[in-house]
Amino acid sequence: MQSVTWLTILTNEIAMTKGFASELERQLRAQAQALVGIDLADGGYALAPPDGGFTAQFRTVVNTVIGVIDAYLVDPAAKGHAVALGWRSRSHPDQRIEPTDDAADVEFFWLALPIAELAADTRLDVSAVAKAVTASFPIDWDVHDWSSMRLRWVAPRGFSPDEQAALTTALADAVRDWNTSASAKIHYLGEPRSSADRSVVEFYVDLGAAGPDAVVSLINAVAASAAAPAIARAALGRRG
Repeated sequence: MQSVTWLTILTNEIAMTKGFASELERQLRAQAQALVGIDLADGGYALAPPDGGFTAQFRTVVNTVIGVIDAYLVDPAAKGHAVALGWRSRSHPDQRIEPTDDAADVEFFWLALPIAELAADTRLDVSAVAKAVTASFPIDWDVHDWSSMRLRWVAPRGFSPDEQAALTTALADAVRDWNTSASAKIHYLGEPRSSADRSVVEFYVDLGAAGPDAVVSLINAVAASAAAPAIARAALGRRG
């Protein structure tokens, strides 16, 4: 079964080579993360067509042929933002590149991306939730949707293997305990992803309908674990 991504509707409507679709996804996702601080692949975003459907158009600007697709980027709050994606050949800018062509030499970019709207409009007020947290380390909240998020734990000197194991166990036990007692279950806790120097450990969690109280239980479990003294700060939300 085909997995659903933020580009699924687009790739279903417009024929693309595997390489073209892969590079489009990689480059535009990285740019959105750098410009806005959002991860389009976190499950909360989707690219939707305008009323007339997706169409690939071409414009020539200063001897450069640019491919253009207009769309709406739907955010986790189901709000659509008008966007436009573009592409061009790096080495032969006057050459027209179709989505069915090889993408080895193609540069993709956002022609239109409402950065301020995407960065601010869906941010949730977490002040009440934060008061229930018992952790002594500071937390950066970037919550736009309670159904899923990334949990990032930072230890500048690096987590030892035992500390990382304690962190993983604390979260796994907290998920188990929550699901044993609560009617709204946490769906999934991902495996830890560590930076090369072990200074950052990140987990993806699919909260389902468990909501903010479940997030508090996870943070407080880590705060009470053997890993807590190593943690300098945490970050929660779509930025991770």
